Amino acid sequence: MKLKLLFSKYRSLILYGIIGFSGATLDFVVFAVLYNLFNLNPLIATAVSTSLGVSNNFILNIRFNFRVRNKLHHRYLLFYSVGIAGLGLSILIIWLLHDIGGMNANWAKLISIPIVVLCQYLINSRITLSDDFTNKAYFRKFKNG
Repeated sequence: MKLKLLFSKYRSLILYGIIGFSGATLDFVVFAVLYNLFNLNPLIATAVSTSLGVSNNFILNIRFNFRVRNKLHHRYLLFYSVGIAGLGLSILIIWLLHDIGGMNANWAKLISIPIVVLCQYLINSRITLSDDFTNKAYFRKFKNG
């Protein structure tokens, strides 16, 4: 019973994590295929694979998690931007922990994941995939502080 209550309370965050895992898996598999099988430059391979992973996450989140259907082009651009910002945050955390702090890179990456996922979830759930997304007054709150 507690598990059911916990799931219902954090349903959106749990689904966001599951969907994010599917996107990360897709990202890794596409990168591995493009880089290892097709000898594509690793930077180009990661740009393609990351884009597919973020797009996968957007489609699954609007379909199964947040269930929004309006302003999809605008929402996608913002979701994609949040995904790229998350990549930047992940790089920053890994740089701080590994390059500056001397931590093992694998541990630094593992530590970065929940931080980045939580930040992206908060932005995407409250803005990008929110029901208030089309409410212009909602955006004026951010503009006017």
